[in-house]
Amino acid sequence: QPDAAGHSHTYSPESPGYLRQLSETDGHVGRIVGAVRNRPTYADEDWLVIVTTDHGGSERGHGKDIPEHRTVFVLLEGPSVQAGSLDGGVNIADVGVTALVHLGVPVEPSWEMDGRVVALTAS
Repeated sequence: QPDAAGHSHTYSPESPGYLRQLSETDGHVGRIVGAVRNRPTYADEDWLVIVTTDHGGSERGHGKDIPEHRTVFVLLEGPSVQAGSLDGGVNIADVGVTALVHLGVPVEPSWEMDGRVVALTAS
């Protein structure tokens, strides 16, 4: 739904319609995270919840090879996530690398992945 709101209202963080949809989506994510935290075995588990977009945007569109369209929104939640804001932009390639590292999969240089680990306390 945030993508549809971006097309309708603009992808601007100053767009009330876009921000309203982001807030609604955040509420959905909050309910999911609450359910995960309420699991009786949560303390023994190492969850990482990643919510991201598949692209950024500007004005009411996307698809260009420009930073605004390659930079994604990302939200991470779990015991291994460093709390706070992410410094610098997050690229879509960072999401995959972060997930692999969290899962304990060594990222091989031969894979030529452009991403970097973001927001994990122990990587």
